[in-house]
Amino acid sequence: MRCAAVAAAAWVLIAAVSPSDTAGQGRGVPRGWPGESGDTGSAGPLDRLLQEQPRLLVRPMAAVLGDGTHEQRLNVLASWPAADTAPDVALHLLFGLAAGGDVYTRSGLGVDIAYPLGPARFTGSATVAAGFGNGPRQTVSLTLGGGLPGLRLEVRTTWLQSGLTESVRRSLEPGVPMLPETGAGPDGRYTDGELSALHRVGPVSLRLTAGQRFGGETHGTRQWLFGEADIPVWRRFGIVLAGGVRPERADLAQPGGRFAQVGLRMHIHSTRKEEPDPAPPPDVRPAAPTVVPLEPDVYLVRLYVPGARRVELKGDVTDWEVVAMRRSDEDPDVWEATFRKPAGVYHVNIRVDGGEWVVPPGLLAVPDRFGGAVGVLDFPSTQEVNDAT
Repeated sequence: MRCAAVAAAAWVLIAAVSPSDTAGQGRGVPRGWPGESGDTGSAGPLDRLLQEQPRLLVRPMAAVLGDGTHEQRLNVLASWPAADTAPDVALHLLFGLAAGGDVYTRSGLGVDIAYPLGPARFTGSATVAAGFGNGPRQTVSLTLGGGLPGLRLEVRTTWLQSGLTESVRRSLEPGVPMLPETGAGPDGRYTDGELSALHRVGPVSLRLTAGQRFGGETHGTRQWLFGEADIPVWRRFGIVLAGGVRPERADLAQPGGRFAQVGLRMHIHSTRKEEPDPAPPPDVRPAAPTVVPLEPDVYLVRLYVPGARRVELKGDVTDWEVVAMRRSDEDPDVWEATFRKPAGVYHVNIRVDGGEWVVPPGLLAVPDRFGGAVGVLDFPSTQEVNDAT
């Protein structure tokens, strides 16, 4: 098993999800997404991804383990595209540093492929990484997952090559005697299944993860349960708190067992400038959003966002989940989304082409609890609509 061969296989997966395939399968890729006919022509998948804005996610953290030892970690992830609601293909460059009794660094490449099916979303991912220090020299992970918003099931298989040194094995399992080094060669694999539930309380994300190790060697618990809270603090910074029982992850040089962890999240978008917006036509249309009642407690929201390639919306109308809007069939500058919510007043923001979250044009802006602003969106009741008519 060589990393080069697996990386080539991952590239084949990228090439397999071509824009023509997604269009033919009716996967709802909006017009204007890179790769659609007339947009980037014959550009390859990597070229189309790199034309998008990347994002950089930096997470330094420190943990106290059940045996009283400490560890420090730094995880860095660069992703293309920057959007949370990634399209069919996303590319990731990763770097990790773990320091405790020993030091281990790793870097690698990851590829995600997604297939939406109604409200569900099915994903597959492949990660190839190389390490230096007291940990595996090469790792390959393949993950299959799926679920509904807020609930997700994943099965992950990891292969280790030129495995752990004895110092790491002893740190993962205290009391293991020193053995002679065995040299290069496969160190085994393991398969994990995890079920995670995500709940949002305003802008705060709460995640609970339970898992089971089905195959392969492990040193420690084969079952785990831990929770994580992501608390926005200011702009692109947040505090991440986690604790419970976690699995041994030999690919990360991570011992398993009880732990408590605190970390900082820094979410940085690219400052690369997009192509200048085209000049507005003489008959510029009003930017005010339109809310169209379709049936009781079902509303169509239409936004006029000229020149956009991707528009996302979040707020209490989406329970603070990020929702990708679709381009209107009637007007390429109008973006739509349907919501099943009771009549009332809601607060929303939009993000255009992976940029900053802003108040939708034409909406009344009010302050939020974090020093920013949100737009006020009114869903009229049936009686209000009838009275207006």
